[in-house]
Amino acid sequence: MKRMARHEKLRLKLLGMAVAMLAAITLFPADGARAQPNSKRLDDKGFGETVRPFVERYCSICHGISSPPGGFASEKFLTARSVREEREVWAKVLRAVETRHMPPPDREQPDDHERAAVVEWVKTYLEATISEEPGKVTLRRLNRAQYDNTIRDLVGTDLHLAADFPSDDVGYGFDNIGDVLSTSPLLLERWISAAEKVARFALPVLDPTTIERSSDDLKFGSQQGAPYEGDILLATTGDVWGEFKLDHGGDYSLEFVGYAQQAGPEIAQIQFVVDDRGFDRFDVKESNGKYGRYEINVSLPAGTHRIGVRFLNDYYDPGSGADRNLVVRSLTVRGPFGASDPATPFSQRMEVPQPQQRAAWKGAARESLKRFLPRVFRRPPSESEVDRYLELVQIAWTAGDSYRQGLQLALQASLASPSFLYRPEQSRGSGSRDLNSYELANRLSYFLWNSMPDDQLFMTAADGSIKKSEVLASQVDRMLKDAKSESLATDFGTQWLQLRRMQNFKPDSKLYPGYGDKVKAMAVEETQRFFSYVVSADRSILDFVSARYSFVNGTLANLYGISGVEGDEFQKVELKDPNRFGVITHSSVLATTSNPDRTSPTKRGKWILETIFGTPPPDPPPGVGTLEKANSAEKALTLKQRLEIHRKDPSCASCHQLMDPLGFGLENFGVTGKWRADDFGKKIDPIGEMADGSKFNGPAEMEKVLVKKKDLFVQNFARQLATYAIGRGLTLDDDLKVKSMLPKIQAQDHKFSSVVHQIVQSDIFRRTMNGD
Repeated sequence: MKRMARHEKLRLKLLGMAVAMLAAITLFPADGARAQPNSKRLDDKGFGETVRPFVERYCSICHGISSPPGGFASEKFLTARSVREEREVWAKVLRAVETRHMPPPDREQPDDHERAAVVEWVKTYLEATISEEPGKVTLRRLNRAQYDNTIRDLVGTDLHLAADFPSDDVGYGFDNIGDVLSTSPLLLERWISAAEKVARFALPVLDPTTIERSSDDLKFGSQQGAPYEGDILLATTGDVWGEFKLDHGGDYSLEFVGYAQQAGPEIAQIQFVVDDRGFDRFDVKESNGKYGRYEINVSLPAGTHRIGVRFLNDYYDPGSGADRNLVVRSLTVRGPFGASDPATPFSQRMEVPQPQQRAAWKGAARESLKRFLPRVFRRPPSESEVDRYLELVQIAWTAGDSYRQGLQLALQASLASPSFLYRPEQSRGSGSRDLNSYELANRLSYFLWNSMPDDQLFMTAADGSIKKSEVLASQVDRMLKDAKSESLATDFGTQWLQLRRMQNFKPDSKLYPGYGDKVKAMAVEETQRFFSYVVSADRSILDFVSARYSFVNGTLANLYGISGVEGDEFQKVELKDPNRFGVITHSSVLATTSNPDRTSPTKRGKWILETIFGTPPPDPPPGVGTLEKANSAEKALTLKQRLEIHRKDPSCASCHQLMDPLGFGLENFGVTGKWRADDFGKKIDPIGEMADGSKFNGPAEMEKVLVKKKDLFVQNFARQLATYAIGRGLTLDDDLKVKSMLPKIQAQDHKFSSVVHQIVQSDIFRRTMNGD
């Protein structure tokens, strides 16, 4: 019992040390400082002849007021110098003009020559002044998905411990962004608890059992002892023993309870005996019915053992009658302590060497630490780090715990350390540098697998070969073929397409009674399976916009009107209906861009602008409300007619003219994605006209318009994937570098792998800024 109490006390002490270690970390976000762009002589004449007249004629009417939209005050941007000083602002101007978001559709429009000239001048200058310095990544912790995946790959089993962690914040659309991954006291507490669970699982130790033998179960020589007041009295030198069957080998404690009838010049003495082999000796000082407890620790193999105590120094004085005797109450065996559990599958345990002799524990422990610490830290530990964790094993050993329990506590402490919980990439100093080989391996692994590197990736980090472009490329190809690349669908794809909204989307049960949680999960699974197929088959990323296939089961096939599919199993189907294409017409997307009781052309149009093209409309002006439920006078109107009335408000018109037409093209799809010809008796009008004058009638024609804008989609997809890959928002220079990747992606037929290769081989991915 004392051993277990010591173990619990030591465990709490180590947990407190881990908490203090984590709490001592100062986690400052990146300071936002960026390298200055390259100097380039400004073409003042070109600006004065091309850009300034454009701004004065087409922008000043809205942006020349005291509180201009978007904070863009045109009078501050009438000189060529402003382009150098406000590159970020001019990048937004470029995107708005290039995508025809500006000037607003209801304002005077420049001709194509004027627009192209301004776009070319601003683009040329911005691209010529790109800084070669990478952005700075804030020190970031593992998010919940990364924690679970890393533990899975560390111990071989999904433990799903992060379900108890607080939810992760989202930045730039993703939950792996260093700037928003905060560390709360509650998360610290959950990390500590999870570390203990993982350590107990990875290095399982049998729970000790207790076998007690009382006087009725003990044996003794007939000439040596006899029953005495419920105990056994040894009246002469001899043994009392019991038979103990031990199912497992390991460290055991042996306990004797009894007292002595003292006589003569010596204290009564006993010796523990196991299978006729003598062990430690003790003076039994207790007497006159006051029981004492004496305990030793021994290592015993499995099997049946004869365990007892031997009375060593009998004494009897015939003259006075003084008689020294031993009274035995019980013998108890407890253990094994620190024994591994052979019932645990080896794949679920960490392999650690066992000391062949008790004195060899230190060497075996060091070897064990050198085996698992590199995997826990995802890099080689320093000798001083190994020594620190070896001290924990020694503390446990000194406190009476077993060798294996000491390793378990060391593992627990390492899993609660910053080296496991965080992904540091910063070093002291200024300027930029290449990632070292282990940092690069980790960045690649958490990009493509959202988990730790495997053995092969660790090998390329150890020999430094991962820094060679051809080796890095081969690792990308290998990893994309691995089943763990599924995380690109479940983590990146789900967040990019905003499918997590489905968790909180609750359609009106009276209007859509069959679209419950089970069907919602199926809808999300369809899109995730689609994404996984694009990755595994290395399809063109344009499939997200225009694919004529999907993955459905019987329920979704019935929803979509697809024949020949039954049951719960998903299967790949060709889409014969020209109105179904890409992910845009998936139930998951159509539902999450609807209201509970009706479709929302505005939400659907906004989703396409934001998610597909990366050209989100400006935030609505303060005080602008949403479309209310139809009043009695409006009930005869279609949703499109009501939105047209809403757009007559000048403060609403500019944005709705960008969003609503795209949503109108999808109005034949109801809230759940089911095709409909009318909206509760009102005929659907799916005609839309975009800002550039492109017109369409229904989804099939709209798909052709969207495909013509494929460069916008490819650039946005690459931008989103790069953001996810490096765990920070992209700078303007990053954005321009991503745009420069497009020709090479196009040359590879827009294959998914081509986007990944371009990102991974870029300085955005392979380099970082130092931080003091």
